Amino acid sequence: MRHKVWALSCIAGALLGSGLGCGADDDTGGTSLTVKPGEAVDLDGDGVIDGFAVDEDGDGIADGVDTDNDGKVDQPLPKPGGKDDGNSNGAANGGANAMANGVTPPANGGTSAGDPENCEELVARAMPTTPDMLIVLDRSGSMKDFRVNRWDPSVSAVKAITSSLDDQIRFGMMLFPKPAGLLGDACVPGELEVPIALSAGPAIATTLDGTQPGGGTPTGATLQAAQGILDGLMTSPDAAPSPKFILLVTDGQPTCPNGGGGRDATADELAQDKQLTIQAIDALLTSGAKTYVIGYDAKSDPNLAMSLTEFAQHGGTTDYRAVEDEASLLTEFQKIAGEVVSCSYTLDKEPANPSFVLVELDGKQLNLDQPDGWSIVGKVVTVQGQACATLQDGKDHTLSVKVKCESVPII
Repeated sequence: MRHKVWALSCIAGALLGSGLGCGADDDTGGTSLTVKPGEAVDLDGDGVIDGFAVDEDGDGIADGVDTDNDGKVDQPLPKPGGKDDGNSNGAANGGANAMANGVTPPANGGTSAGDPENCEELVARAMPTTPDMLIVLDRSGSMKDFRVNRWDPSVSAVKAITSSLDDQIRFGMMLFPKPAGLLGDACVPGELEVPIALSAGPAIATTLDGTQPGGGTPTGATLQAAQGILDGLMTSPDAAPSPKFILLVTDGQPTCPNGGGGRDATADELAQDKQLTIQAIDALLTSGAKTYVIGYDAKSDPNLAMSLTEFAQHGGTTDYRAVEDEASLLTEFQKIAGEVVSCSYTLDKEPANPSFVLVELDGKQLNLDQPDGWSIVGKVVTVQGQACATLQDGKDHTLSVKVKCESVPII
């Protein structure tokens, strides 16, 4: 599941704001510079790309410069020798701009696009977005009694998954009901036991080692509290928002309507708590957090299976995962962990023209703005569709992101 992410290699430094780089050529015999459609153009000679040459009539020749990325000419191409028509602000010709950036323009008037010798190489890292996962673990009395032991397998599986993936997923943990040791606290909603963070595995293991089951099942009120925990997470303004998930592990129906109730709760009270749970899951999904549901002993209890299915559907994850032992629980944990691995990658520089960006997954090109390709918003590249599913299949993959000297064709 570990993904190798190659650095974003800027073969054309100009595309990330470092100057013309692969720029226009001097056509001393014409009235404007000879440039290929799609090439970067510095109109005023300040070393900053102002737009890209566009071919509006489809004859293969650039007709002008697009400065607002709408595909239409907004400015004419700059004139050779620093001459201008009132719009180029007295800019030096493309050859002079290229010379100023350490690149010698060709003497024959041909294009230098794609020539590695005329390109400045820069590097910008592509960092995967790390998901947040809050484990909400049922520690009610039914998880371990004289008949069954679901608690110890749960503890082992949670330890294993958080230990192996705590450098890729920010884990946190809630236990419900809140461990209090008093019979009167059987329905106290769970609280945050381990804050959501990278490398949380050891803290989760220590907390679980010091906890035993007991009490009721205040699922709804606990998930309401989880909402506040996720809402309180701080994120960097320059980073892609972290995907957020709840992993609910339980072996029974909610039994603590509105934070109260107990073993003798009526059917109406139990129905209230189920509705409270659904409302909490709906609110989580509205705020951007999906809820995965893992259920013990549901195959033999149709009513429980029905409730857990509703929880998963409201949580945006289609269906609950049925488990019976440690092995099946660990398998489902691993599947879910693979699914939550993010398909978004944050670049440390924003490409000026996305059409120059080449994204490859395991050596195969992905196409821009295609259902199974990739998209970009600002500095955030997101792999989509089947390509995203491939990244999340639990196997090793290599994602390569490069910026080329010319537009990358759709294949």
